[in-house]
Amino acid sequence: MKTKEKVLIIASILCAVMLIMIIILIAFLEDEDKYACEARVVYDIALAENSFYFDGKASVYPQGNNETGIYLSGVIADKYNRYEFSQYVTISSFKVRGDRYKISSHKVKQLAFDNTPSHLAELLYDVMGLTGSIQSYIYSHGDNYIVWGTLLYPTMSCVTINNRR
Repeated sequence: MKTKEKVLIIASILCAVMLIMIIILIAFLEDEDKYACEARVVYDIALAENSFYFDGKASVYPQGNNETGIYLSGVIADKYNRYEFSQYVTISSFKVRGDRYKISSHKVKQLAFDNTPSHLAELLYDVMGLTGSIQSYIYSHGDNYIVWGTLLYPTMSCVTINNRR
């Protein structure tokens, strides 16, 4: 088999794999029941040792069993460097009362294009109330919108996709 034929076979296989991945991604994103809400997230934290800036987007996906998935993407920067941020966070929570759920833990999956150092990502998760260092809650207001934060201030709010139409 010639080198040219090998290259064509490998290129064909890669194209087929990419096509399958795109089809799976489209099918996942079209499932509106899984897609709860999205919001733009901007933090400019000016602390002496831990200053950072984040500008990105959060997409929130309820997963059942008191778990919620949050896809965070954007740009995060410290005093010296700028990084691409692309991580999927799964938070666990339990019902306190009514529509209020207390965030109890989080798991992070760093995605392919993310080059953020873990200490900088943890600073962002700490500010968002996802690390457990402060008591954070999720408030769902029917099918209209979701707010999460402490009892004193909201960290983020987002409107459900179905109510934007």
